[in-house]
Amino acid sequence: MTRFPRIGTTIPKRTLASRKLVPNKHAVYLKLSYLELERQRRHVEIGHATSRVTSLKRRIGEIDREIARMLALHGVILPELGAVDPELDPGSGISIRY
Repeated sequence: MTRFPRIGTTIPKRTLASRKLVPNKHAVYLKLSYLELERQRRHVEIGHATSRVTSLKRRIGEIDREIARMLALHGVILPELGAVDPELDPGSGISIRY
């Protein structure tokens, strides 16, 4: 597709960036309302994320208590964890994805 050259004219391009006028009050209020709505959405997202983290921490506590109960019930003694043998250390090459 070929582009045609702009015809020279004395009428300036009408863009918002070139305007020197004060914006309309209604436009300002509209922009403010959009920003307020976005801020409220972000607050809701923070609330949901916080409740999700709380739920995850509670579940981790339940898992730890269940592990302790099972170990105590069956009398299993876990060996203490010591230094990792460098030959057996997988390093950072392992990643877990869900």
